[in-house]
Amino acid sequence: APKEEEDSEDDDENDDDDDGSPVVDVEDVASTFAKASSTKASPTAPLREMVTEKQAKSLKKEGYKLIGSHSAVKMCRWTKHQLRGRGGCYKHTFYGITSSQCMEATPSLACANKCVFCIAEGAKISLGGGGNGRKKEIPIEDFGHFPSDALPSVLALDESGKRLTSQQVTAFTDVGRRPCVEIVLRDDDGGGKRPPLVCTEDHRIRTFAGEWVKAGDLTAGVQVACFSPPTDHSRSSRGDDDDDRREGAPRLTEAGRATLRRCLQSSWPLCGVGVASVRRVGVRRVYDLTVPLESSDGLFVSEGSFVANGQVVHNCWRHHKNPVGREWRWKADGPEFIVEEAVQKHVQMIKEAKGIPGVKEDRWRAALTVRHCALSLVGEPIMYPKINELLGELHRRRISTFLVTNGQFPDAIRTLVPVTQLYVSVDATDEASLKKIDRPLFKDAWHRLNECLLLLREKKQRTVARLTIVNGYNADDVDGYATLLAKGVPTLIEIKGVTFCGKSDASDLTMESCPWHHEILDLSTRLCAKLNDELRRKQARRQSKDDDDQCGAAGVVNIEYGVACSHKHSVSVVLARKDELFVDGCWETWIDYDKFHALVDKGEPFSVADYRAPTPPWALAGAEEDGFDPADVRLYKKKANGKSR
Repeated sequence: APKEEEDSEDDDENDDDDDGSPVVDVEDVASTFAKASSTKASPTAPLREMVTEKQAKSLKKEGYKLIGSHSAVKMCRWTKHQLRGRGGCYKHTFYGITSSQCMEATPSLACANKCVFCIAEGAKISLGGGGNGRKKEIPIEDFGHFPSDALPSVLALDESGKRLTSQQVTAFTDVGRRPCVEIVLRDDDGGGKRPPLVCTEDHRIRTFAGEWVKAGDLTAGVQVACFSPPTDHSRSSRGDDDDDRREGAPRLTEAGRATLRRCLQSSWPLCGVGVASVRRVGVRRVYDLTVPLESSDGLFVSEGSFVANGQVVHNCWRHHKNPVGREWRWKADGPEFIVEEAVQKHVQMIKEAKGIPGVKEDRWRAALTVRHCALSLVGEPIMYPKINELLGELHRRRISTFLVTNGQFPDAIRTLVPVTQLYVSVDATDEASLKKIDRPLFKDAWHRLNECLLLLREKKQRTVARLTIVNGYNADDVDGYATLLAKGVPTLIEIKGVTFCGKSDASDLTMESCPWHHEILDLSTRLCAKLNDELRRKQARRQSKDDDDQCGAAGVVNIEYGVACSHKHSVSVVLARKDELFVDGCWETWIDYDKFHALVDKGEPFSVADYRAPTPPWALAGAEEDGFDPADVRLYKKKANGKSR
């Protein structure tokens, strides 16, 4: 991925000694290895900041208020809605938070997942580490023939963004059929005739000038970055077996020859080839490769890539703005600093919102005191190494905590201090679907998700499994969800339709991907019935040695779910455990926040039942208010088709 121009000082210094050729003299092998090893971060090397200037600029443009080097806050639209008396979010309906006093933040903008962009079948992918400097290619669909834990390396941009290097593929996904475009390159611009590339319209292509451009936005004449095949001279200089035997050539052992090749094949140059035409070619079967780019200090950066039909194409990370990684390897700001800055920046945004038409004076004044914190936003908050201290600081300020995780860090969940409500996102019912939807960096992502769900059983406070439903992706496998959720038996199960936020580089979702509320309600009812059936079966065989979950009697006895609340405005439904939140025939899904903080201060073990509160009738599923607080007035926007969700 391209580094920032401001950060390229070291690259420029290295370029002074680089004549642009990948060929290195035999005498220089030792110094080359020394130089390469010196770029690796040592244990004592200073840690770098998580967010680059380019990423910071993009995040600020979208309304994020950055804190230190890795945290952010952003005002939720529901906060503004409730300030204006137009209703609160689903957490207000389900759990009784005051949306206008809720701060949305994250202590870690980094994430361990990515999203999907696709290349059509038949495209030739250039493999990394091709023997003797010669390019090797295989059709993208052939990656499906490799074991998932033994996928080959491919050519991808190095950290400087100027050369290609070998990068490991961590996942291959058959995405299905999507509308595509065909990019035809000129054959008189260098590099000879190249086959056209067919990909989804939003897939980004690298230009020779160093920019990423959507395939559908390319125009004739634009030069794209392409693999530059080695010349005969460069191949002979790389130490082929035959060339090593030429007259006067140094004699190398097999081990020495292998070492030389690894060194000399560490990068390949790029060339620019002009676009001849771009045209739509209809629906094609497409695939996606996950190619995380690891920089010289072992961190993952935000712009991954690979070479398809000779062209450098994007392997995009979520939003293309926040970093990604499997572990924390950045500078870490203190938890007190993060919380103090987050509250100050949020309050400042509330002050600025006073001028919004319709803001109610009493709600605006109350909103200057933060009472709730949704630790979600973007990234993976639980990656922050001092997450427990940060939670403690929020609780000390009497701010309740709703911590959302992607279920990829079980060790962090295991050692987590009590939170008001702990979420695990469950976006898929099997390993293949998880890779397709979440695009995780971890090869054992499915195992990690299952382990996180099992850990929910050990938590004494409220736990939530969050299902975000996307039509065409994960809306059909009710049996699979029931089996998976029965492992964790969370206190609550939120089922929410995905929200369409407009067409973007980060997603191929359309309005057709977004379920209607009645569809979510129907899915919730069916899931509740299936889950209760699964729990009854587990209870019946709990003494059997065939129960590979080893749930035991304590894990499943008397657990039953019911459809508790519904919020039509956000297309959301919540299922709740009757043994914990259904008291004397009434739901108690709301939270007594003052009591929660008193229990935390006391420092003794406490449970879900200790801080539950009655749910008002208007919030219950089936109520005529559809989860909309009657104290507010819902604004219906005029729809072109006369419908409203």
